[in-house]
Amino acid sequence: MSRKQLLILFAAAAPLVLLLDVQGAMFELVRNLQPTHKSSFIEEAADSINSAESVNRADLLLDQPISETAVSRHSDDFPDVELVDQYGQPHKFRTDLIRDKIFCVALFYTECEGTCPGTIQRMKELRAAMKHEFAAEQLQFIAITLDPANDTPEKLKRYADNLGVSQDDGLAEWLFCTGAEEDIEEIRFALGLYDLDPVLDADRTQHAAVITFGNDPTNRLSALPSGLKSSHLTATFLRVAGMSERQRFAALYSGDHLTATANVSAPTKKCGCCATKNSGATKDSLTAVGECCSKTDEEK
Repeated sequence: MSRKQLLILFAAAAPLVLLLDVQGAMFELVRNLQPTHKSSFIEEAADSINSAESVNRADLLLDQPISETAVSRHSDDFPDVELVDQYGQPHKFRTDLIRDKIFCVALFYTECEGTCPGTIQRMKELRAAMKHEFAAEQLQFIAITLDPANDTPEKLKRYADNLGVSQDDGLAEWLFCTGAEEDIEEIRFALGLYDLDPVLDADRTQHAAVITFGNDPTNRLSALPSGLKSSHLTATFLRVAGMSERQRFAALYSGDHLTATANVSAPTKKCGCCATKNSGATKDSLTAVGECCSKTDEEK
């Protein structure tokens, strides 16, 4: 082989030798950099993760009361009309029943054989579920009749009595109110409980099955269909009306809201349906109402 051929062969092989040498050096460098034991940083990070998993996230929520709003409130737009409760006592809707309170409002009438019994039953369950969340004087439950010509204070009192509601039951005050028809209509529209179709809106039997609730001091307001499960209504009520972050969100982390109303009270037949039947209603009860009254609260 000539000198020229040797030079050409060397020139072609040199880059290959260099490449293999660099790769070997890289492999050796990586091997030397690999730790033979866990670093303290990795161990500390793992301990931190394990510690976080063992902490109840609800315990991280704050207990201090949420500040009251310093701006205008939703309730500023509520009419301050006069209502009369089942005891014959007058109340101003905004200043006496809503202002600075945690409130729960629904519209109904005693002879309703549609959604009203279910709505009243849900309010009953909410009221009982809130016993251990709020002081009774913080809460105000209000049921306003859509049939003021028929639902007198005396008739509303019989309805409340049949439902098992009294002033000394240890729960939040629950008033069943009547008033002038035009005043009740003003409240209904202020709460947004009306139909855009004037024909449907004029039909009392088609009224909205909705529970409106809020926290006036913190200016939070919401409304939900009364046909939802009690557990969902309870969780949302706390989320809106809670006075601290822990009260508002703790149930969402623990899952307690799913069973919050499971043992609200012992099985009873004093449901909204029975109150409708026994309040002096002039109409015959529907079969559905009778079937409802034959069931316990847990079966409904």
